Amino acid sequence: MNISVITDVDIQERGISTPEDFLRSLAGVTTPGGSRYFSFRGLNTSSAQRSSGTTSTYVDEVPGEVMNIFDIERIEVLRGPQGTLFGSGTTGGAVQLITKRPDAVFGGNVKVDMADYDSRRLSGAINVPLSDNLRSRFAFASLKRDGFVTNNYDGEMLDDRNTMAGRAS
Repeated sequence: MNISVITDVDIQERGISTPEDFLRSLAGVTTPGGSRYFSFRGLNTSSAQRSSGTTSTYVDEVPGEVMNIFDIERIEVLRGPQGTLFGSGTTGGAVQLITKRPDAVFGGNVKVDMADYDSRRLSGAINVPLSDNLRSRFAFASLKRDGFVTNNYDGEMLDDRNTMAGRAS
């Protein structure tokens, strides 16, 4: 089994904000369907490359799909059969995102990124210790961006983004 780990420091330094950002940086990983559909070592049971088929994504060991990467402690990429750990659908491998856990100290962070096409990304998190044994953490992310492809038929700008995500733990 081959494992790659991307830490929160790597995520910050590389500017990783979508699954496609880190998947394309790993050897043996292809993303024929962008960040939604990927395969390890060419293993894919979907002839149209429209589903991962042999790979799965998990957030804190819960199956799901990830569109925004925020408040992540580390990303684990496990290549090879993972049926013992994750069940069927992981013959090619699995991607597991481990979120940051609540902290015993009150505090937080906010990050603002601005870029071309009026792109604005806002993310942050706050730790709120409720007692010695009970802690909470709230995290959020938002991305707004204008389109940058012009539809020749009606002149409308395409490929804009307007996403919001949040998590409480």
